[in-house]
Amino acid sequence: MILAGVLSIGLAGYAVAGADLEEYHGVPFTLAAHDWLDLEVLPTTAQPSYRLAAVMPPQITDLAVIELEWPGSDEKCNIGVGIEGLTPGQYGSASRAFLAVAPTGNDAELVPGMREGTGGVTRMCIWPTAKDQSADLVVVYSVASNMQDAAVMAFKVSRSGAVTEVSTSNANTLFGWFDVRDVNRDDSYELITSRNLDGMWGGFFYHSVRSFDPALNVYAARPEGCEDYFRQELAWLDWVIQTQPLIQQDPGKYLNETGSGPAYMAVYNGVAYGFDSIIEVPLTFTGVGDVREFNRQRRESFQLIKDYHDELEAWLNGGSYPATWKLAR
Repeated sequence: MILAGVLSIGLAGYAVAGADLEEYHGVPFTLAAHDWLDLEVLPTTAQPSYRLAAVMPPQITDLAVIELEWPGSDEKCNIGVGIEGLTPGQYGSASRAFLAVAPTGNDAELVPGMREGTGGVTRMCIWPTAKDQSADLVVVYSVASNMQDAAVMAFKVSRSGAVTEVSTSNANTLFGWFDVRDVNRDDSYELITSRNLDGMWGGFFYHSVRSFDPALNVYAARPEGCEDYFRQELAWLDWVIQTQPLIQQDPGKYLNETGSGPAYMAVYNGVAYGFDSIIEVPLTFTGVGDVREFNRQRRESFQLIKDYHDELEAWLNGGSYPATWKLAR
């Protein structure tokens, strides 16, 4: 399954309706913000851009600057994302991200809490903790150096200019994609990340949900209160498990004829999913070196999906946390 083309819409494919942030364009990463925040992408020649760049290493090659207006106020907050690398626009092991913040009337400062590592910012989501001037801004972002796993980090900005690290409990996500959504409609936005489910690179995934605790400045794993979200994930897993034998019995009906991406595809709620990681091939197939080993891996991958389905169903019926979550109660 090719996640890169699915993850940007995959969360909406089966997640419960929740308060979504608004997506914006004009920066070299995906960006979403609450509609209480007026957002503008500034040119690098704007004065705030110079202020933010001044606290970053002089060798940054890319700079993106976002200007936000505080809820219920005309005060602003500028956030800059700089990349130190060899070639503009080329993120990888030779590049590193730097974030800086400058609320109105305050000096620019680098964001604390950056984890060690390299790469560029792949996504950023911003939401306010209130609808008025008392709000803090919570900024969640991912940093990746390749197209698979990415660290997710966060910080909080107050109108007074204080910039505080928000722990994400060591959250990681596939391909740098995550979502920030008010899943349970309590005006606090949960962090939703994606994890590999079937053990195959580019295979099926499941989601982890972390809730924001303003007193502790932490996104902590608290699935309680998000049961409706996971019921939708369970319904999606039902569909995957029911669809796999249909493809196995009549693969020609599900062939991807676009010329790129997975070989076998099926659509759920308007989102196309690849099934290559769980479909076996005939023993006469010559496209792989060891057909028996290839098929054994597909059987194991499908079993992981079925196991998680059963674990999740048991939890929703009052049982213990799914073992797949590796989450202690």
